[in-house]
Amino acid sequence: MSFKKNLIILISIGFIFGIIGLYFRHLNSSPKTPKLSSSPSQPIAKSNDYYSFKSTGGNFTTYFPDNLIDQNSDIKIEKDNSTVGKFAEDIKDKIKFMDYAPIIFISAVTGQRAPKIFDLVDKVYEQYTKRIGTSPLNDLVGKSVRKNPMARYSNRQMHISYATQTDIKPPTFVFFVSNTKGIHFSYERYLMNQIRETFGFDSVPLKLVFRKKR
Repeated sequence: MSFKKNLIILISIGFIFGIIGLYFRHLNSSPKTPKLSSSPSQPIAKSNDYYSFKSTGGNFTTYFPDNLIDQNSDIKIEKDNSTVGKFAEDIKDKIKFMDYAPIIFISAVTGQRAPKIFDLVDKVYEQYTKRIGTSPLNDLVGKSVRKNPMARYSNRQMHISYATQTDIKPPTFVFFVSNTKGIHFSYERYLMNQIRETFGFDSVPLKLVFRKKR
């Protein structure tokens, strides 16, 4: 089964679990204390509508109510952009290994924004299968190294001879360097971020491979 079909299936499963979670919430008459939940079976508060914060990979779901209602005090807390931003930040903090994954807000009750899921799937898949030419890639590498030179290793200056994209799903880039042991993880991340920003790989994982130049 293709990556695109798997992605759609995972998102659909998350959507279904969101509806199931809402159903179980209505079976329980006791009030809930608003809080983040990493499980679709544990909604966070009584409300007429729930929003699902869904990572594209289908690995993490939490819920945000349209209105948080305290049945005892009748205090109503309106949803606003600031609150949504805090929930999104919390999700990003919980899935740091997938910080590239886009987040989409949908309603499991009304279906609001649900059609946008497929536009997002298309966007992610386009990036997942994108190829970058060797010439523009090496132009970027040269510019990045001039901007932030590589550290010395074993008292020798490190060099990147050239780079090329060798694969997709995920996009894979091979760098031929003077010494593979001299590549610090922080510099690898720096190069990865440069590729993301320049070529539009903001929503997919990237793989960087370093090989010694022969």
